[in-house]
Amino acid sequence: MADPSARLACLMALALAWCPAPALAAPGSKEGPKDQPPYTEVDRLNAGLPAVAGIDLGTPQATLENFILSCDRGDFAAASHSLNLNAIAVDRQAEEGRILARQLKEVMDRQVWFRWDEVPDRPDGQTDEVSLKREAEGQEGPQSNLKLVTLYIGERDYEIRLERVKPADGPPVWVVSGQTVRHIPALHAEFGPSRIEAYVPSILKRVKFAKVRLWQWIGFALFVAAGALLGRLAEKALGPLARSGWPWIGSIAEALRGPGSMVLGLWTFYFLATTSLGLAGPILTVLDPLCIAVLVVSLVWFLRRLIVFLAPRRLHTAGQR
Repeated sequence: MADPSARLACLMALALAWCPAPALAAPGSKEGPKDQPPYTEVDRLNAGLPAVAGIDLGTPQATLENFILSCDRGDFAAASHSLNLNAIAVDRQAEEGRILARQLKEVMDRQVWFRWDEVPDRPDGQTDEVSLKREAEGQEGPQSNLKLVTLYIGERDYEIRLERVKPADGPPVWVVSGQTVRHIPALHAEFGPSRIEAYVPSILKRVKFAKVRLWQWIGFALFVAAGALLGRLAEKALGPLARSGWPWIGSIAEALRGPGSMVLGLWTFYFLATTSLGLAGPILTVLDPLCIAVLVVSLVWFLRRLIVFLAPRRLHTAGQR
């Protein structure tokens, strides 16, 4: 019988042979990711914009504050400094920057909801309290970019993102990424002000309740009333059919009177609200499932009523046979 100690030594040797040896870094070398600075180096940034005193772009939160507060004051020239306009010709940056800043603000007002405490207020883009989610997503350490939100146009997604860039003649700053700036016209065409909004008084646009503008709440109420009125008219219109001399048509019309009017009213409200109110994505994530649930309830209600109205007729027909 083999010596147990010898067998144990052989097993340990085999285990060590199968375990990969840790790679040893060459003396004086550093790990790859740490060699790269947490920003993008550029020769210059927004060289065509006139200088504006007092602009702070040192942290993601400071950049958003400059952008949002400047737009609220109507100072789109100052707000344009928060955008990476390097892809635009220098002689057009000032004019196009103001337009793009206004368009992006109109999109953000309607589609972007964020909490200020979730936006880092440190130059390296880190948060002081790091969550397990950030660790899992590899967001530890200094950040070179930061995603605010993802918007969807059809099947395509568009990110609104901040990036940290360092011009050759200055310190690193945070700006809205060049990729986001290129997408602003498309986002504005999809999520910009609706036609009806042009006729809304400005006071109703400024006042908000639960992050929804007052004019949108008024629109909700009016469109709910319009849907209810149209549904009621449809229910009355089905009355003569339900009392007609055609048994099958009468039964179907009678079964449709409640559920059908509900579906028609819901569709009217949903169509008017989604095409005219410029609803934000978080609202639609609540409204869409709610409408689907109402549609399912209406379908079940219709089938139940249809069975109730058709069953006596089937029994009467069977009795005659």
